[in-house]
Order: sequence, then C-alpha cells, then structure tokens
Amino acid sequence: EIVKPVFAKAESFNYGKAVIARFDDKDDGELDHALINTKGEFILGFNWRQLILIDNQHLLASIKNKYETLLINSQGKKIQSFGDNGLATLGNGLSVITNTNDEPIAFIGVDKKISIDLSKSKNRKFISYQFGLIRFQYLSSNYEESRNIKLGLLDLKDNVIIEPKYNEISDF
Repeated sequence: EIVKPVFAKAESFNYGKAVIARFDDKDDGELDHALINTKGEFILGFNWRQLILIDNQHLLASIKNKYETLLINSQGKKIQSFGDNGLATLGNGLSVITNTNDEPIAFIGVDKKISIDLSKSKNRKFISYQFGLIRFQYLSSNYEESRNIKLGLLDLKDNVIIEPKYNEISDF
C-alpha cells in the first residue's frame, strides 16, 4: 500500500500526479484539495478549494477562502488569473472557464488550438470531452424544455457533428 485510503476523494494518477481531497475544517461539506505524487508525497498541500490537473506542468486552481480561478504550475506558482470566474473539467485534459452566469468564456487544455467562438456559444453548456469531440447541450430559458435535456456532439472547430437529440451519449 503506497497511498493509504484516508482521503474524501482521490482522482486517478496522470503524469505521475493525483489530485486528492479531504473535508475542510468547517464541516460544511466543502473539500480542501492537494496534489500528490505516486509515492504519496505532497507536491501541493491542502490550500486549494479546487484543483484540476491539465498536463504535467499545469493545473487550474481555486484558492481556499478566496474566489479566484487561476492557472498555476505544478509548484503552485500563479501563471494567469481568471478572476472570480468558475471552472469545470470536461475530462481528458480539457476544462472550461465560466462567468458568473455559468456561460463559457474560455477553454483551457488540449493543445490550446480550440477555435470555438465562445461569444456565440452562450446558449450552450459543455458537458464532457473525449477524442476531439465535446458533448454539449443547448440551454433553454423555458422550464419545460430545460427538463428535457438533449445531448449532441461538437468538434473543436465549432462544427456540430450531431445535433442535440439524445438523452445520453456514453464514452467511447
């Protein structure tokens, strides 16, 4: 046993690193995140409200007790701030930065050559990413329509490959 099962959450190892989490001291259900190596040694301590491993050298992070989304290196040094915007991982190295209305404003990851004009994607919610395709849905202000969510596929050049018409699209 290399890493003892004492954490509230542990992600898979990628690039020899894994994001782990424990419950915070406030007992409010929130998690404090950290980064470990395959020996269970801490690379980054539990100073993060959220950590998303992008690649071997970069992470998306939110600092504990502060609402700021950052791009950091694997030593925790800030590279870029995205202010008080949110972030969500789509999987397989792709994440999306969202504004306070949960609208997408930037993609982070993959090869950083994503050509989707997010100013025209405000009515889309991006769900997940795999093999060059993004699962997405159209957002609706109509309550009845919003209960009947349909998924489609979009490539990284903003071409709709499959219009949202499926209740579920599974991983390949």
